[in-house]
Amino acid sequence: MWYLEKHQLLSNMQTGFRRGRNTVDQIVKLQDAIIRRQQNKGHLLAVFVDFEKAFDMVWKNGLFIKLKRLGVNDQMFE
Repeated sequence: MWYLEKHQLLSNMQTGFRRGRNTVDQIVKLQDAIIRRQQNKGHLLAVFVDFEKAFDMVWKNGLFIKLKRLGVNDQMFE
């Protein structure tokens, strides 16, 4: 996580598994978007995905290949 944060490799929109960020941040962003769309009589599409146990199902070798492409070296996996 330190490497990813230091090199800004994570989207600023991601709050899960990040220090100082949590689910409430995303709820507040959603609420703000809803209010703005209502005021402007616009539309809003929201998609919610539950990734419970997603890491258990991920192709780990492929993940490591992608991390190496981002500059995460073998010493960080130890």
